Amino acid sequence: MTTSNTSSANTKQGAIDGVIRKVDAMNRDMTVLAGGSQELVDVPSGCSIVLNGETVKLRLLQPGDRVRVIYFDQNNVRTAQYIEAGIDRSLNTKP
Repeated sequence: MTTSNTSSANTKQGAIDGVIRKVDAMNRDMTVLAGGSQELVDVPSGCSIVLNGETVKLRLLQPGDRVRVIYFDQNNVRTAQYIEAGIDRSLNTKP
């Protein structure tokens, strides 16, 4: 898991790298397993979501997808600003 935070007043910005455990398109949230803990993230309708380099809707994300979530944390509620899912680029072995 990678989490980073930058403080500004009561709002923090951070990032989560992990694996999607659950996607709830109706309630617009998802659960990400990161570093042994499950993180709940709200996904507003204006959030940018990219899957394997293509812009997609939340409903196309699946449990098991590797994901990086850039979020704002305000009053202990994590709200996604940008989600990138799909291929784990750290495993890319191109010459």
